[in-house]
Amino acid sequence: TGAGTPPNIEAARAIMETIAPSTNDPAVKYYIVGNICRSLDVKGETPSNATLVGRADDILPWLQSADIGLNTVISGSGSNIKLAEYAAAGLPVVSTEFGTRGYPDLESHIRVAPIDEFSRVVRETTWPNNIPTSALQAYSWKTSARRLGEVYLGLLSQPVGSRNRRN
Repeated sequence: TGAGTPPNIEAARAIMETIAPSTNDPAVKYYIVGNICRSLDVKGETPSNATLVGRADDILPWLQSADIGLNTVISGSGSNIKLAEYAAAGLPVVSTEFGTRGYPDLESHIRVAPIDEFSRVVRETTWPNNIPTSALQAYSWKTSARRLGEVYLGLLSQPVGSRNRRN
């Protein structure tokens, strides 16, 4: 899932050009959903076990019908929201090590592998993810908003002149 950003294009290409072609199990299908499909120029033919779905008004039905969420990112900045979305939807997650950054509470529940091992790891991964709700709550909008509110309140409680000083 995702938008057509360079890191997402790179991640989708890994699925289309490396992971899907190396999966020999006809029961394993890969779906790429989102605006990323418009930006994806796949070199060669689309593998028979991979489908570019395109934009979806609601990603939840796709997540609910999936067995595993793949996070194949190897570059970019910030945390990958898709990782938290997959986990919250109950999906087991297979991710690159780079893709787990920003999720210390979830790392022990995520299968981490290099791209060239994803095909094998996907076949070995079972559903559901068994991630405790307490680990997921750290990444909920409610928790994030509360943390942001605390930062804002802390800034507002400082004297006006001290907000502009750099330490």
